[in-house]
Amino acid sequence: MNGTPAEPQPSAPPTRSGSSGRSVRSILLLIVGVAALLVFISLVGDFRRKQNTMAQMEWHTGTYASRMGNTVELPLNLDPDIPAARQALMIKVKWIDKNDARELRGYDGPIITTYSSAIPQALGSDGRAVIVFEKGKFRVEWMDVSAFDAAMKQQDARVAELAGQL
Repeated sequence: MNGTPAEPQPSAPPTRSGSSGRSVRSILLLIVGVAALLVFISLVGDFRRKQNTMAQMEWHTGTYASRMGNTVELPLNLDPDIPAARQALMIKVKWIDKNDARELRGYDGPIITTYSSAIPQALGSDGRAVIVFEKGKFRVEWMDVSAFDAAMKQQDARVAELAGQL
């Protein structure tokens, strides 16, 4: 100790562990935020596809009901009264043919008369909008693809059974 002030000892170099930890957290937050945004966008897309299809089927239900008037029997002609130009803008739908409608006309249970193509769902099971005729009224339902396939299989068997009774 010679009376001169001690020279400061060199300090350790600054570590980057603090800033690297913040970077990792920022990246993780970004990934979680992007994933949440993608889930939200998928949910909105699923909802809109389903709602648009259901709304179109509601429109078809209105046209069927107006054709029926006061009749409570299943109409034989379920072809839509839509100009070809407008049909091109609509979701593709199929309907039972006149022969099946004739066979099912006296049936008291639910009858699937019209159905959309399968509507893909990003976060759920794909499905179809269907128009069901029961007790003189049309209604629109959403069915997942497997439930639709099972219902149509039952309906086709019912048509075959009723056709065999004639």
